[in-house]
Amino acid sequence: MNLFWIAQVLGAIAVVIQVVTYQRNNRKDILFGVMSAQILFVVSFIMLGGYTGAAVNIIGATRNLIFAKSKKIVKSSLSLWVFLLLQLAVTVVTWHGPLSCLALLGGWFSTLAFWQSSPRNIRRLIIFMPLCWLAYNFFISSYVGMVSNLFVLISTLIAMYRFDFAPKGEREKIL
Repeated sequence: MNLFWIAQVLGAIAVVIQVVTYQRNNRKDILFGVMSAQILFVVSFIMLGGYTGAAVNIIGATRNLIFAKSKKIVKSSLSLWVFLLLQLAVTVVTWHGPLSCLALLGGWFSTLAFWQSSPRNIRRLIIFMPLCWLAYNFFISSYVGMVSNLFVLISTLIAMYRFDFAPKGEREKIL
């Protein structure tokens, strides 16, 4: 099996993790689930030559681990700026033209989202992230990554309805 197909398989595993993750209503569970998927996408992106996407996801996985472990760090606006600037720095270092901006924006949307303490606010901001990654994945031929982005978008919309808009008695009946 060549690297292209291995990258697609790793992406598929990450898809399953992300779909399940975004149906959680616990911030820590969401952060650890996304971190696990990001690690798989790092390897997948490297195999496909998407080095900016890999670098941004390394920063993102590290961010999620730190945010999950420490509420004090999350409340600090300094932590937000550190991760935003780190993602900018790795984008500059791995620059591959305007395509790199898509990975950066996807990373920034997820950083802003996961900096939030409320799962509801995470969902409201994370909705923009898969749109950036969808375009990035198209250009680096991460087809399973594109499917992942569509699943994340749909899963987030379902979770928004389930946890943010559905009447309390109906929430458990959905999915």
